[in-house]
Amino acid sequence: MTFEYSKGNLKSIANENIFDQYPEEILKTTSTDCKEQIEQMIPYMSYDFTIKNEVIFYYNLDNKKCFKGNTVTYLFDTNKKKFLLSTIEWY
Repeated sequence: MTFEYSKGNLKSIANENIFDQYPEEILKTTSTDCKEQIEQMIPYMSYDFTIKNEVIFYYNLDNKKCFKGNTVTYLFDTNKKKFLLSTIEWY
């Protein structure tokens, strides 16, 4: 869940409306087991907002059969007003 604060109001926004392909971008397969693993991990992932218009998600995952990587980088597209997938890699 993401939040936007504007004009004294806090509004919740579904991550799927802000991040392109979230969280399916990281899945290699759509098996139930892999989907459950990512859903369980989402509340514990780390974020990096140090670079303007970029966000990096760090997932504590190591299952290379299920996932394309454990680090996902998104870049903000000002025209679409959405973060678009840039890279997925293992760290």
